[in-house]
Amino acid sequence: MVKGFGLVCMIAALGLAGILKAEELKSRIRLLEDIQYMLLNLKSQMFYFREPLQILLEKLSKTADSRAFLLLNACALELCDKNGDIGQIWAENTVRIYKRTSLTQEDLEIIAQIGTYLGQTDFAGHQIQFECTEERLRQQIQQARETDRQKSPMYRKIGFIGGAAAALIVL
Repeated sequence: MVKGFGLVCMIAALGLAGILKAEELKSRIRLLEDIQYMLLNLKSQMFYFREPLQILLEKLSKTADSRAFLLLNACALELCDKNGDIGQIWAENTVRIYKRTSLTQEDLEIIAQIGTYLGQTDFAGHQIQFECTEERLRQQIQQARETDRQKSPMYRKIGFIGGAAAALIVL
């Protein structure tokens, strides 16, 4: 009885590990879509209202509750306190806020790059940079969806099959 319960727990634990690994792939998609949403909001606010960057970041950071908008808030606070370079502040906060997430290094580089052109160029320059970043984000989201479609079922199956194989070995 106890041995059977232990074997079921082993299968369940390895199956859960597979499910969690598959969930990481979905998490990457959600994080990238969140950045995309924040970028669209930032772009529209910059183009329509043309407010100073610090005020714009503060105002936008209050519109949603996610990591992307937390990034805006952190950058706005540091700009107020330090009056530093937005590129450096953005990059540091990107690393701090998105560490231990499922984003790849390339994803983080795209997010960090946003700070390099905020407030640095004119209207036309911003528009070109936003379009370039939006396209790169679209490609990353498409790649993340394809990876999820291919690997999520595999991770779940491997988890449960691995659990069953381990249980058979223990028997």
